[in-house]
Amino acid sequence: MHIKVNVKYRFLVKTVFILVPAISIVSAAFTLPIKVTVPLAIVLVLIPLILDRFVFLYGAFLVMPLPTPDMERFMIGTCWYTDDPHTFEGLGIGLVYKYESAARDAYQMLKAWNYGRLKDEDGNINISIIREGEGKFSVIFYPGEREQSLMSVKENAERDLGKNSEVNLKVFKYYIQTCVDYKNEPFKLAAIEAAGRQQWLRLNAHFINENELVAYAKKDFRLRKVKVLDRKTSTLGPIEKMLPWGDPSVNYTEDVTAMTDRVNQNINEQNKEILAKYSAASNHGADTDAA
Repeated sequence: MHIKVNVKYRFLVKTVFILVPAISIVSAAFTLPIKVTVPLAIVLVLIPLILDRFVFLYGAFLVMPLPTPDMERFMIGTCWYTDDPHTFEGLGIGLVYKYESAARDAYQMLKAWNYGRLKDEDGNINISIIREGEGKFSVIFYPGEREQSLMSVKENAERDLGKNSEVNLKVFKYYIQTCVDYKNEPFKLAAIEAAGRQQWLRLNAHFINENELVAYAKKDFRLRKVKVLDRKTSTLGPIEKMLPWGDPSVNYTEDVTAMTDRVNQNINEQNKEILAKYSAASNHGADTDAA
């Protein structure tokens, strides 16, 4: 059995176990009754054994790759896109930014979450789409558990600190939440329902260039584990539970509203047939939401 002690008491514990034998040695210099010297000898033998049973606990934080200031400042919202807006084959969701530099940073952050890979079969990039009722949805992006990183950090730290150390590792995760209202947008409602039935959901970062929505990278991420859940379900995770839906229009600014209106107008003009079917537009199935 090991005795676990917070590392802040490490000095005290070691001091006590150094002082005890020192006092015993000094005491042994005097003529003591046998009933005293025998217990002292036993204590001297036991001290190294007891000390070896102490495990000192260290606290450590693993910080997942974080957004840049440009990402936080210039985020506009999300978009949906697909190769075939009638069947939703090749369906994808995008994070939309005002400038290409912010979209580049977002793409690199997502890539870091997934260890530099484009295909994610393990849930290193999580997307939770939560039905809030009445056509409202919360869409939350955040890194997964990344067990590979956790084990590596923990093992390396304990190796460097020594055998009598144990690391209590906590993880700091960044999340992106967008709140949307699709009650009057049947195309996007259909896209969300299709997302839960896709083998893979594509993901990319986008930016706006001359009132056009542009994907930052030619190659999308492909995610296997995407969740479409109801707000009242018992399977919501801790991040989903702590993020209630909020009216996105509260955060709209005039410039962002005007920009997304122009982008959506261009998309609508390019996709009149799809608009007629879904009463919503798509540029290869794309449409922007401010958030």
